[in-house]
Amino acid sequence: MSCLKWKAFLQGYASVRPLPQTWSKQIVVMLILRQIGFLGGNCATLPLRLGTEPFESDFIAKEMNRLRKLVDESGILGST
Repeated sequence: MSCLKWKAFLQGYASVRPLPQTWSKQIVVMLILRQIGFLGGNCATLPLRLGTEPFESDFIAKEMNRLRKLVDESGILGST
């Protein structure tokens, strides 16, 4: 789920119940950390899984692109 979808969700939720002001920034960091953990977990077990189950050759590239998109959407690196 992209940052934009989370922001829309949080706006809808905030219309019913107020959220702390820092919540949206925390969600962005959580999404980025979740993606790093997902990618790291898959890369850590990759040598064991190769040859035993199907694996898309461009999986890592796709997940890295997803991570870059999250970072770009977040704006945490300033202007990129």
